Amino acid sequence: MGQRSIRWLYDELPGLVASGVVSAETAARLREHYGPAPEGGVNVAKILLAILGALLIGAGIILTLASNWDELGRPARAVLSFLPLLLGQAIAAWTLARRMDSIAWREGASAFLALSIGASIALVGQTYHIPGNLANFLFTWLLLGLPLIYLYRSATVAMLYFIGATGWAIEAQSQGGHALWYWAMLSAALPFLWLEHRRDSAAPRNAFLGWVLCLNLCVGLGVSLEKVLPGLWIVIYTAMFAAFCLLGRESVTGRSGQPFRLVGGVGTVVLALLLTFDFGWNDIGFRHYRAGNARYLEWVGVADYALLLIALGAVVALAVRSAGRRDWNALAWVVSPALACAFFVLCSLETGAGVDTLAAYAYNLYLFVLGIVVLRAGIVSGRMATANAGLGILALLFTFRFFDSDMGILFRGVAFILIGMGFLGANLWISRRAAKQKELAS
Repeated sequence: MGQRSIRWLYDELPGLVASGVVSAETAARLREHYGPAPEGGVNVAKILLAILGALLIGAGIILTLASNWDELGRPARAVLSFLPLLLGQAIAAWTLARRMDSIAWREGASAFLALSIGASIALVGQTYHIPGNLANFLFTWLLLGLPLIYLYRSATVAMLYFIGATGWAIEAQSQGGHALWYWAMLSAALPFLWLEHRRDSAAPRNAFLGWVLCLNLCVGLGVSLEKVLPGLWIVIYTAMFAAFCLLGRESVTGRSGQPFRLVGGVGTVVLALLLTFDFGWNDIGFRHYRAGNARYLEWVGVADYALLLIALGAVVALAVRSAGRRDWNALAWVVSPALACAFFVLCSLETGAGVDTLAAYAYNLYLFVLGIVVLRAGIVSGRMATANAGLGILALLFTFRFFDSDMGILFRGVAFILIGMGFLGANLWISRRAAKQKELAS
């Protein structure tokens, strides 16, 4: 039974029991069989309002204390520093004892307690002039807030945790340190996402979690790489985006997989467009290894190689699975990291001039083929959005080449006319096909 039908059934059960159509025991067995009520539009609104209310109350308490902070003595500051934390713990303890069946209470109480932890750390540090920096503050805050994710099954705290971890990585790198702990922090919260996906893959909050995770990884990966080996980021990023695409098609399907498919697809296309320029392939590889440079820590660079192996291993495993399911269209996304690996090695060798130009040509050809594959998949499946995505890839490729190539004006004009006709023709064909199928079904 679908989520909407289950919600309808749960709304109807009290009336059915009252009118004697079903017994209370039967209603209880139905609830036990179908599990907790799925998150509907009203429930999502209640959860969002609870989270927003908790965040606003927490921010309001902090601002109220800050307005008179300078006029207070140190003992009063110490007491008030712990006040938000004590209030947050009291609400969280009551929720743990009485309202764990309510998602709104779980999310709101845990979010308020998480903010209270950070506020208390900051206020105590300021009161007693405890030495430290922003990176240490964020690190301590994140460690103390991590248990709340699992204790309250809180998606809100998990999202704040991912954003905070990325912020910590940016701060740590900007201070001349390293962000190795970034991956340990992410790994500590990833089991929660997997458990929530297995519990209810169609829940909207799982999609939100997916968006936050994917977007944070896009930023956090680039920040945390030590870049001792120039150009290695090309292989790692292309592998990560390809893994996202395959993960969204094979393992994390449905609404939860949408962030992985979109971020992976858009990331692959944008990065491939950048790699159609030969400047992206200059001065990369082992010949430009940054040994002895105080700005780059060679021992931290080992983590870059570990990330490379993990990303490529994930792509290979997911590609084998896609091949086993005969999902040949999915393999088109694997070509990008394969090309990146091949040309990274070629650029690292003493092969003479021209490899960078050859790599740029290869990515031009790849984007053209990828656009055709996505367009064909959209036409065959009757999905207009997919077909338009394929045409969009072709249009972007031709637009980029319009400004930087030596193609004649006549050739460019004809190419754009053909792309425009493709847009119109594909949409018209798919619309007619959908109308015909609807007519046959009726």
